[in-house]
Amino acid sequence: MRTFKQKALLVAKITGVLLIVLVIAFFIFRNQLLQTAIVKVTEKVKRDYNSNFSVNEANFIGLSGVDLHDVILVPNNADTIFRIERIRTDVSLMPLLLGDIQLEAMELHNGYAQMVKKGTKRNIDAFLKRKRDSTSTAIPSDKKDYARKTYKILSKALNLVPTEMKIKNMLF
Repeated sequence: MRTFKQKALLVAKITGVLLIVLVIAFFIFRNQLLQTAIVKVTEKVKRDYNSNFSVNEANFIGLSGVDLHDVILVPNNADTIFRIERIRTDVSLMPLLLGDIQLEAMELHNGYAQMVKKGTKRNIDAFLKRKRDSTSTAIPSDKKDYARKTYKILSKALNLVPTEMKIKNMLF
């Protein structure tokens, strides 16, 4: 018969081994998870924004870096918004553990980004349209919390601005 101390030690060992196996499995399969995320984003852009988004090659670098090659965003029946040969970014790990994405560094190499207007049609119009939900009901103005909504939007937007950015051979 085992004592409480022996049982606690056994549970701690099993938990530690399980945690190590999960971390190793994550690092083994993280490139597949990245490819799955890119496929989901591609489908969402196609469905929600009537545009084509493609990444030719994507892989992780180090612990928190992501390297993307030949990233292209083209709205249907409009000019290309951007084409970038290489994007490398590093994500801050501590905020990521809490569920927030914060970029530490970003490098953009060889590409262009453009906004084109032909007549009344712009190539970024698909991303500027607001979706209207006919089933939503109006909330009285005293129930709206503008400060909280503004804080969420600003904090998410500012977290996506990298602390260090290198741009090489990019046209705007």
